[in-house]
Amino acid sequence: SPWLEASSEGVFGVDSAGRCSFINAAAARMLGYQPHEVMGRNIHALTHQARPGGTHCPVDACPIFQAFRAGVPCRIDNEVLRRRDGSALSVAYTAHPVLDGAEVLGAVV
Repeated sequence: SPWLEASSEGVFGVDSAGRCSFINAAAARMLGYQPHEVMGRNIHALTHQARPGGTHCPVDACPIFQAFRAGVPCRIDNEVLRRRDGSALSVAYTAHPVLDGAEVLGAVV
């Protein structure tokens, strides 16, 4: 979408299995990837295996996954994602569930 691509903010979506359903160029660039390299991949496994400080972050504790599994939005002000080269990327984000009636389809981050 031209509107997503025009944003300097990174935006991506995940489906109910945690796979990337869309990602704008800004988000891909921040993570060190091309958009096509992220599409269809599990976002948690790709970028979010550690908490700030380096401790392991299991998928069940991942705020992005919690947002769409519970159907509740969340805001995280101090998080660390991993870039392609393994370096840390400090981020703040909101994760909003995508709903179809009562069914949670995924989330927009």
